[in-house]
Amino acid sequence: MAAIDSLLPSVQLESFYSIVYTPDAASWIPNFAQIGGLRKSLTIGTGDRPLAGWDSQDHKGHWMRQFGRAGAVESAVAIYRRTMRGVNAVDEAGLDPTKNTINVPVLVIGGSEDKVTPPEMAVKGTTMFARAGLQAVVVEAGHWAQMEKADEVNSALLGFIDG
Repeated sequence: MAAIDSLLPSVQLESFYSIVYTPDAASWIPNFAQIGGLRKSLTIGTGDRPLAGWDSQDHKGHWMRQFGRAGAVESAVAIYRRTMRGVNAVDEAGLDPTKNTINVPVLVIGGSEDKVTPPEMAVKGTTMFARAGLQAVVVEAGHWAQMEKADEVNSALLGFIDG
């Protein structure tokens, strides 16, 4: 991640934000999810793009302040890097999945256009742990369903809580 951090002076941080919070969910594949895609996109420098209709200047300002701090980007994406590289595989190999359970009902909400964590992948990865039942809700959104379709996500959450 040090190589990516070195590409993140303020103009590259703007690019990183524009890549992560894009209104075009399909652009996550070439610009973020593909190996080398993020590095290539940051090297080119996409700069400050218009905000997605579901985003706000307040959110962006808060994000820029938080992630403009030294090491913030690296720590935030570390879990993705470890997972993608299988770094935790050896540690997790001996774990008994029957002991890693969630003993309360589980709600998985996913975006139909999410190119990073498609809803079916989230459900598949959660099902074995959800011992008290799993409910899945798919909204027409990308990876940031909670921002893109806040009313629908909130309604699903309240419906799940209210039973």
